[in-house]
Amino acid sequence: MIHERDIIDNLPSLRRFARVLVGNTKWADTAIEQMLELSTTRPWYWEDAEPSKTNLYRAFLRYWNDPLRTRVASSRAGASLEKVNTTEITGREISIPRQAFLLVSLEKFSSSEVCIILDLREDQLEVSLQQAREQMRCGYSANILIIEDELLIALDLELIATELGHNVVGLARTHEEALAIASGTDLDLILADLNLADGSSGVRASEELMKSKSLPVIYISGISENFVTGRASEAEFFLSKPFQRENARALIGHALLLH
Repeated sequence: MIHERDIIDNLPSLRRFARVLVGNTKWADTAIEQMLELSTTRPWYWEDAEPSKTNLYRAFLRYWNDPLRTRVASSRAGASLEKVNTTEITGREISIPRQAFLLVSLEKFSSSEVCIILDLREDQLEVSLQQAREQMRCGYSANILIIEDELLIALDLELIATELGHNVVGLARTHEEALAIASGTDLDLILADLNLADGSSGVRASEELMKSKSLPVIYISGISENFVTGRASEAEFFLSKPFQRENARALIGHALLLH
């Protein structure tokens, strides 16, 4: 059985993972809360596993993938939590292969740990990861805007995006450059640094661009704590500097698939 200390220590990383998986901060946090509430009625979510972080992720994904879940749990105060439904969030199931790929590429779990979390054999995991790589190729060339004031990072992101078959419409170093490049362009995805060269915010630039169209944004920062603040406007997709190219590829593919 996992202990309260294990939950407290690993909850921030689970929140970040759930937000990336689901693509919506509110849905992800509600799902985690419901999983914790339901642990007393579904003790099989909490089978012993080491290390404890593995057990916490296993419990969450067992809840998320449970076909018999009611998706409604009672809070400690007795009030009903908001209903959560995977297909309502994404319009499609979040497949086991994609879950496995994100656990490996973003969370850096070992193959044996992912097998424990998802109840897979090693050979099943290999097949799942290959399927996920194929799924991440969204099948079309997306228009991507990169808002990043560090040139080497911007060029690396551009190379990653083009290698995935996407079109980078431009590299912007400031808020005004981002608006100018995006003007008249049908964007599909934004990659934005939080702090730009002119002292402005990539968040503000992205929010202005999203007024005319709902689209995913991957935020970039050298401080990972910037991504879990408790504010309602927290990002769903994010890269911590320095990032690994596999992480960027995974996030770009996943964000486009969700949207």
